[in-house]
Amino acid sequence: PLSLLVAFPICEFDHDGYVLGDPHFKTWSGELYDFHGICDMSLIHNPKFMNGLGMDINVRSKKMLQQFSYISTAAIRIGNETFEVAAHQDGDTFWLNGEQGGSDGVLEEGAAIAGVPITFRQVHAHQREYVVHLSDSQKISFVTWKKFVRVDIKGARSDNFEGSLGLMGSFDQGGIKVGRDGVTVFDDVNEFGMEWQVLASETKLFHSDDGPQHPQRCEVPTKTSLRRRLAESLITQEEAEIACSHVNEGDRKAHV
Repeated sequence: PLSLLVAFPICEFDHDGYVLGDPHFKTWSGELYDFHGICDMSLIHNPKFMNGLGMDINVRSKKMLQQFSYISTAAIRIGNETFEVAAHQDGDTFWLNGEQGGSDGVLEEGAAIAGVPITFRQVHAHQREYVVHLSDSQKISFVTWKKFVRVDIKGARSDNFEGSLGLMGSFDQGGIKVGRDGVTVFDDVNEFGMEWQVLASETKLFHSDDGPQHPQRCEVPTKTSLRRRLAESLITQEEAEIACSHVNEGDRKAHV
């Protein structure tokens, strides 16, 4: 399978699964794959969350360099409330229940979504982190870095994630890449990614539409175009080191 060079540094490894800005995905089982479809996608869909309150996490992928895609925005829904995070290309800010935050992206203390607290940290000039605290040990972090957004799930347990499907795979089935029916298993990552495009019949989590929207299908670059740009690095080693400067040296790594 094709793999692209660094587009977002991985600075920590205490997560169960993630999507990085390039976009690289990691399932519940630890399987890594790339899906470069340009559209809105369902990372996690869990109607059982908090006794049926329900949780969704969607990510929006946009076109970059006329060929590749990147995660520009991510949003979480718990019950009827939403929290959306955007990187530099989309305003460097957030939306909490549809209300836009400031241009500096700073979230005030005491913020919450459906009673679940959200904390904010300005890592450095180009990086912000918002953490949704499901419990003392279970967290969902949204990190911006320049034009990219990444989402990390940390400490996931069945009390909050049982029944989860989406681009991270089936939580109950150990990360197997299954479809919306919970049964069909996908081997082709492009088919799997297309399966989890946000549907027109589903609740929209983003404050506005942008890019291909269902029933228009995700735009997927060809393998030829991916190969043509495979050798192009999107960030420098120096930039990666700056982005990870807050992490212990032993935990730093640039994803390749």
